[in-house]
Parts: sequence; C-alpha cells; structure tokens
Amino acid sequence: MSPGDIALKIWLNRFSKLHLIFSSAPPSFTKQIYGPTKNRQAETFLQLLCHFYYSSFTCTAWSELENRVSSCKY
Repeated sequence: MSPGDIALKIWLNRFSKLHLIFSSAPPSFTKQIYGPTKNRQAETFLQLLCHFYYSSFTCTAWSELENRVSSCKY
C-alpha cells in the first residue's frame, strides 16, 4: 500500500464516523449548533454537504487511481 492509499483509508474512516455522529445526533445536539429549528433543516443541509464532499472526494480518488493505473500501462 502506498502512503496515498493509507491516507485515503484513514480519511474515509474518519469521515464515516463523522457522518454517523451527525446522522444519529439527538435533537438537543443539533439545537446546540444551529439553534431551534422547526423541521431541522440545518441538519439535513449538513448531511447534504457531507454527502457532496464525500462523493466529490470519492470521485477524485477514483479518477486519480484510474490515472495511476493507465500511466502504469505505458
């Protein structure tokens, strides 16, 4: 495993833990961060933001991996 692969694994592990913390957060925890919200839009927004960063990072990692593989062929 290259250092990049190890770093990616660590990052994904930390991100999944962070996502779990926010997705299973009790209402009082989200109120502490965002203040009282009627339909907890702020939490949904945070989850969408995390999802976006996760998917864009994953896509970047995959394209980087494909570039490495294709460069090895030549």
